[in-house]
This record gives sequence, structure tokens and C-alpha cells, in this order.
Amino acid sequence: MTDVHDKQPDTFAWRAAPSHLKTRRQLRAMGLRPNGQDPAALMVREATGRKRRRLWAHLFDTRLAAPKRTASPAQMEAIAKAVRGRQIRAAERRGISADELTQSADPGPAWTGTHEEKEVPAMSDNLLAAAELTVSTQFGSASMLQRKLKIGFAEAHQLMDQLEQMGIVGPSKGSRARDVLVTPAEAQAVTEAVQATPAAAQVLDTDEFIAAAEETAPEKPSRLGEATGPGQRLAQMHAMMAVNRARYDREQLHRCEASAERNQRFLEQHGPDPELRKDADGSAAALAELREELGNRAARWAGEIPWQRSREALPQVLADALIWREEDDRSREMANELIEHYRSGWGVVVDPDALTVTVDPGFDPDPVQRFDEAAAVWAREAAALDMVSAAPLTAAAKDAAQNALAEWISSWNTEGGSHTYIETQAARREELHRQLKTLLSEPDRARIEFTVDYLRGDLSGIDLLDTPPLVDPGEEVRGRIPQLLASFADQRLSPQGMAAEISVMTTADQEAVREVGRAIKAGHNPNLDVWPGYVNRDQVLDQLSQYAADASEQLEIADWIAEGPLPDEFLGVGDENEARLIRMEEHRTHLDAVAATLEPNGLVAVERAQLAATLTDIDTGRICGEQQLPALMWADDRSRARVDGERQDAAAQHLASATQRGIAEELDRSGQIPAGTPAAEALRKASAAIGSALGSVASGPGIDGLDQQRKDYADRLQTLGTTLVQAKVGQDTKQRIRETVDHAARQAGQLGRGVTEREQRWKIRTEQAVTTRDDAITQRQAAASGRAPRPGRNCASRTDRTAQHSAPAPTRAAGRRQLHSDLGR
Repeated sequence: MTDVHDKQPDTFAWRAAPSHLKTRRQLRAMGLRPNGQDPAALMVREATGRKRRRLWAHLFDTRLAAPKRTASPAQMEAIAKAVRGRQIRAAERRGISADELTQSADPGPAWTGTHEEKEVPAMSDNLLAAAELTVSTQFGSASMLQRKLKIGFAEAHQLMDQLEQMGIVGPSKGSRARDVLVTPAEAQAVTEAVQATPAAAQVLDTDEFIAAAEETAPEKPSRLGEATGPGQRLAQMHAMMAVNRARYDREQLHRCEASAERNQRFLEQHGPDPELRKDADGSAAALAELREELGNRAARWAGEIPWQRSREALPQVLADALIWREEDDRSREMANELIEHYRSGWGVVVDPDALTVTVDPGFDPDPVQRFDEAAAVWAREAAALDMVSAAPLTAAAKDAAQNALAEWISSWNTEGGSHTYIETQAARREELHRQLKTLLSEPDRARIEFTVDYLRGDLSGIDLLDTPPLVDPGEEVRGRIPQLLASFADQRLSPQGMAAEISVMTTADQEAVREVGRAIKAGHNPNLDVWPGYVNRDQVLDQLSQYAADASEQLEIADWIAEGPLPDEFLGVGDENEARLIRMEEHRTHLDAVAATLEPNGLVAVERAQLAATLTDIDTGRICGEQQLPALMWADDRSRARVDGERQDAAAQHLASATQRGIAEELDRSGQIPAGTPAAEALRKASAAIGSALGSVASGPGIDGLDQQRKDYADRLQTLGTTLVQAKVGQDTKQRIRETVDHAARQAGQLGRGVTEREQRWKIRTEQAVTTRDDAITQRQAAASGRAPRPGRNCASRTDRTAQHSAPAPTRAAGRRQLHSDLGR
């Protein structure tokens, strides 16, 4: 008999796990913890391609998870004391005593007045927001503060230094995020500590403070200027990496030349000595090998600067050009062009002789950065105009839509338009909605507005089930066929599962896949790429996510270079920064090719425009990290259904958390259960269990089914009632708790029924799209053969599909009477 502990967890493909299974990070974002449970499943992404690594993640059942523990008042007080202690120790390390940290009098000549006489700047408000954001997300990053709080890079790093002085985050770790020293449960204590900190201690950017700090700070090498903004900082980093690589390779080349010359001179002086001959031949061979290696690397560019490729290619070209600029005229010309590109574009000055990089203090990068970001927004909106121009609309509707969209983006051409284009997005979008509503019919308007919002990357206010289909389900599957066939060959995908995946394809396409499947079963090794050139949306999204993550890490390094100490001279020479640069260039080249491919590759035009716009947003810093990618990257219904399911899961988890909070509030209001007592802990666990049960109901039947959900809910509700009785909670409080749970149960039932209905509607929508497509194919085939289809016969009859029955009535999530029982009886 197999021990239950020997049972291996289920394994799911990447992004294909059931909605009730979440990773630790997802649980933390939902305010939950695994609650001691073992991993319920694994999610695995297989290694594909030369650079891809095999990834896996442990998944936990949200129905068994528990909310994060709430600290008792005694614990909160202890945490507050610990925070204050860390503040004092951090200040003492910087030469500030505890008395000086808390004094309210004039601290000395470094200040022009006491802090009571000075108005606290807005930065002190940002300090509180930064502390709360850092603690809640458990992520200590200056770039994160810059993005979330909409502040500058310098202010964000000053805030991180303040949080370090207060003991909230650890010291700087270069490109990596700082350690967060307090937990989310300690957030209230952190807020109180920040608010209690004297205003003078919060202000770090006054002229008096800077002057005092400069008097005592040790001297450091001057940079002539400090890079600001994502664009200039990345340009500075890339230029430094290029000159470091060129310096290293040039020194290697000079050493090899000197060694070869020295050995050859010894050989000429001392005659035909075998040892000297061996040394001379060896050094000459090493020199020839190095020159060949460097020459082959430079030959990749064929004497031309690849301006059309990603910016990550330019530092590689500059490094190669700097190596050979003294020997080759074309290399010198390329080096000069790139040096001018960095100087005129971002104020980054490269000295090709001394191989140094400085920042021109007279160059203002803010207008360039603002223009690039505004241009990225305009490119998205202009792409929507292009898509509407090619949409299947009547001539009148198309003209009206094009005029409205042209007016929508016209403010870009006005004086100073690029400065305000981003700030006016919401107002311009609302005006466009009003115009389209009066000019177009409802179906045409819905199609255009979905295209506009999809390309804008904001579909938060749109029901995806009401949006028009744009991608043939069978075309979408074509790109995934190699991966599906590989899983079928490895017996990780059953024949029934394979049949279900290809059921949306045309009969001819299904037969092509089955032919390969039969060859696999016969032991052959057939070509799995049945439709060469078709891209797998999942794999492209994975590559895009990796590119966005690399871009975020690269920007973190660029921030550290601009604001930290002078970087090591080997930055970008054989380290992770160089590997990341090469990896990003490879990924970007492939993604650009996918976005620019005009031949059929499985993506429709609007998806290619979305991909190109997203890459531009990553370049400008508008998207920093894979978490900020558009929620709906692709326009096919499979991707829409996934995003719609995530929305339903979020609503279910919100209901679960709200129910638990409601029970806790009723208990706190009664004042009958002191915090920190065993009874309070038992009630917290019972309320967490009932919230989890209601969240499961609100998420739909799932794989466990309605019967199991009813049983779980009844058991946990009975446990809650028993716990209330044992804690001697008053009848009035129990009644209010019952009303809270009853109300939540009704909401959970409604949400659960809605999830079931929506899943059914997505299936029906897919079947209708397949039927419509097959009807059109049959009509074209009949027209080509010179005869019409027989009247009264369904043209979409398929040999691989059974007769369609009427859609079953949506299953009820759970009867309200079955979900309720008396509390406290």
C-alpha cells in the first residue's frame, strides 16, 4: 500500500494551473499564508531554446490557506520599540546621537531656524507613503517608489536612505532590492513611528542640510554631472560598459602583442633555441587567435551600425569599434557616430582616447525623457487609428471613426503637446467615447472601443465577454501545436486532452495533427512544427516577461551607477551585466521580428501592434518589470477567458477577506473577547475558515464540485458556531455575525453562479466562432466547385464533433438553505 506521503503532487504547465492554486507570492498578495500545508501541485515551464532555463513553482490550495496573522497590541508595542531602537542605532552609525535625533531645539548652525518655524515640505508626506508601500509590498526599491509615488529618482533614493535610518529597510545592496526589516503585521507601528519622527529629521533635501553634509563628507571623484531619468542613466551605463569592454580587450591585445614581440626578439638574439622557438610560436598563435576572435566579433555588424535593432546592441558595437578605431577607418567612423549619438541624444560624453565616460552637466534630459514617453503614448493611440482604418466597417462608419480618432490624437501636434499629452489621456479618452457613441452603431462602437482600450493597455472597465472576437481559435492553436505534440510524445498529454485542444481547428488541420500523432505512436521522429512560422503566444509572452524583468534589473543597476559610488572598471566585462545585455539584445531582436512579421505567424495585426507598443514602453521606462505588462497581452479568446477568470478569482478573494474582517469587527465592537487570548485565536481561525469556504464558493465549482463545497461550508459554519458558544459570545453579537455570514453567503452564491455562467458563455462563444468559420469554409468550397450546399443542411457538420445540444442551464453554485445553519445552536 502506498503511503500518502509518497504521493507526488500534480504537475501543470506554466500558466495552466487551476485558479484555486496559487504560489506563495500570489498568496502573499492576497493577504494569505499557506497555513502549514504541503504544496498541492507544481507549475513547470520546460526549458526551450538555447538560453531558456527550466522553471518551477510550488502551488498551494487557497481553500486551505489562512489569513496572515494580526499582531497583538503587546507585539505591536514591542515592534515599535524595536523600530525606534534601529532608528537610534542607524543614526549613531552616522554620528548622530539619540538626543540629537529627538531634540526639538535648534540643532546648530547647519540650520537657519528650528523645525517648528519651517514648513514641512511635501516630501515628509512621501516618507509616510513610502514606508507604508515598502512594508505592505515587502519590497525595498527606489525605482518602485519612483513608479508608485510618481516622484523623481533622487527623491526616491533619499526616501530609501531615510527608511534605512529609521530601521525599516536594510543597507543598500547595489542593484538588488533592500531587505525589508519589518513585516506587514507591523505596518501600524511603522506608521506611528514615521508620524512621530520630528519633521526636521524627515527633511533631507534642504539647502542647509546639503551644505552641512558637504562640509563633513569625504571627497569623491567628480562626475561633472549626475545622470537623471531612465534614458540618460541607461545611456550612461551602456557607454560605461562599452568603454570597459574596449579597454579590457585592448589591454589584452597589447599584452599579447608585447609578448609575441618579446619572444620573437629573444629568438633572433639567441639563435634557433627549441624552447625559445616554442615560446615564440605559442605567443604568435595566441595573438593570432585573439585578433581573430575580436575580428569575428566586430564582423557581426558588417561595418554598419544596427540602428534598427535594440539599444542593447549599440554598446556592443561601440566596444568593438573602439578596439579597432586606431587600425581601421570604418571602425573609427562608427565609433565617432555612436559617441555623437550618446552625446547629442542624452548628454553622455565618451572620450575614445582615455576611455572614460562623463555626463554633461549642461544637458537637460527631462525634455527628451518626457518627449519619448509622450511619443510612446501617441504611438499606441496612432496604432488604434491604423487598426480602425483596416477594420471591416461600412464606408460611412469607417470615415466617422477615423475622423474621431484623428481628432483624439491631434493635440500631439499642438505647441507643447508632448508635455501634456500623457496628463490629458483620461479626458481625451472620455471625449472620444462621447463622440463614438453619437456617431456609430453599438456593434461598430464596441469593436472600435475595444481596439482602442486594448492598445492603450487599459481594459479594466470592459466586460471581455461583450468584446468582439478578433482571432480564429484554430489559428491560435497552430502556434501551440509543437509544444502540445511534444507533451503528447512524452505522455504528459493524453490522447483525449490532445483531441480537446485541437477540436477548435478545421477538419483539415486536425487531420494534419493526427497524422503527426500517428507517426509518434509508430515510434518515428516526425517534424512537430506542422505550421512553420506560427508563434506560440505563451512562449512569446514568457520571452517578453523575461525581457521586461531584465530591463527592470538593468534600470536598477543604472540607478546605482548614477547615484552610488563610481562603478568598478570591470563593469560589463564577463559579468551578469554583460550577459544580461546580450540576452536582452537577442530577445529584443526576436520580439521585434515577431511584431514586424507581415506574413501569417498566428498573430493578428492588432496583437503585433500591441507587442511593438509594449516594447517601446519598456524602452522608455513606462513599463518597468513583468508585473506592469498589459493584463491582456493577446486578443484571442483563450487569453481573454484567462484574464476574465483572474478577475472572478480576485472578486472571490475580496469577498473572503471582507467576510473575515466583518466578523472581526463585530467581535471587536462587542468587547467580549480580549485580543491575544486563546478564545480570540480560535475565533480568528474559525472566521478565516468560513471566509475561505465562501471564497471557494464564489470561485465556482472547480474540480471539487458543489457537493464538496456544501460540505466544507457546513462543517466550517458549524465550527464557527461552536467556537462562538465556547467563547461565551453574547446573543446579539452572534446574531450580527450570522447576518454578516448570511449576506456574504448570498454574495458568494451569486458570484459562483456568475463564474459558472461565464465559463459556459466562453465555451459557447468559442463554439459559435468555430461554427461560423466552418460555415464560411463550406460556402467557399461549394462556390469553388460550382454548386450550392444542400438546403436545410448544416454546412458546418464536422466528422470529428458530435451533434451540438442546447446549452445546459447553468449549475447553481450552492443552495442558500444548504449553506446556512444556526450559529451557536
